[in-house]
Amino acid sequence: MPSWNYVALRNMRIPDYAGSYSTSYAINDDTWWGRSSVSAYRYHAQLVQGRYPNPDGFNVNINPDYSQLSYLGSSYATITWSRMNQWTHMMLGDTYGLSHLPGFVNNTRVLLWGSEVWIKSKSTGLWTRRINENPLGGDWFSPSFRTWIGNKSVSTTGYKVDSETGYASIKLPRAASASGEPDYWLWHGFSSQISIDPWDVADVASSIKCSLKVDDPDGTDDREFSRFLLGVGSDYMPDEPRSTYPSCGASRLKYVTARWPNWEYRVLHTMTQAQLEAANGYPVYFDSFPEGDDPGPGDVDPPADPIIVPSVGAWGALTSNGAGAWGTSSATGSPYVSGGLPPPLRRRR
Repeated sequence: MPSWNYVALRNMRIPDYAGSYSTSYAINDDTWWGRSSVSAYRYHAQLVQGRYPNPDGFNVNINPDYSQLSYLGSSYATITWSRMNQWTHMMLGDTYGLSHLPGFVNNTRVLLWGSEVWIKSKSTGLWTRRINENPLGGDWFSPSFRTWIGNKSVSTTGYKVDSETGYASIKLPRAASASGEPDYWLWHGFSSQISIDPWDVADVASSIKCSLKVDDPDGTDDREFSRFLLGVGSDYMPDEPRSTYPSCGASRLKYVTARWPNWEYRVLHTMTQAQLEAANGYPVYFDSFPEGDDPGPGDVDPPADPIIVPSVGAWGALTSNGAGAWGTSSATGSPYVSGGLPPPLRRRR
């Protein structure tokens, strides 16, 4: 099974990439359906503030991802960000959309657990786990992540705590067209907030586990036909109220393919490949947990083979047409074609 650091690298960076820093981010499994084309996160993993929850993040000579922040203006460059949380996004992609694959009958739920955020101290060099929360709460948003719909866990079956495992269990609800709400809701899960020293953050690692589970055990097992995208990230919270604020960063969006009791990681981290692979580059705690080795409690069936997703080429550039248009070289529509930095992600609550 892949190790945590193996997954972590590939969730954020293209392995052994020889190009520029700005184009080294790992490509999503598919473009985010409904997300604006100017959003970098529609296409690939990203860091925004990264390891800089302070004015250094707004210094072009310090933060290599400064372009992701420049649109906010000078008033943001004078504040610190003394709180932090973890979040997840679960949505659909352009290639499959609501229909997923033939054989999908909407009987699949996604389990989420193992929520952890680790922060490395500048002053001590030590990694400390700051968030260890299970299960995550959250809210529903429009597919574009522009409209907050609210917490509908009571009025729908979209979110519930799985009775067998105690883990968060997500099923994207579909709204009636007459309601005026979108065809489906995006899940935005998040942890509680912690206090941090904004000047003592050397690096961040945000990790969560996920797996596919049948919703109705008496119904059809359609997990192999499901195509749910999932990513993990973390936010810094500013000391002063802001209606718009950037995130620490986000992992690439990947299809959830492991079927319970198998499981897989999603990992955000603030390192380049060289930094991740250096001594003390990540919390050694994770060396004890290869993917799939700790499925958790519950009386479960023998492990099923992981779902094999369609081949999409060797880290090819992504086009607006989704995974079906991937290839092994640059393609029209990629945010990298121009050779410039990707456009900023604007996060609004």
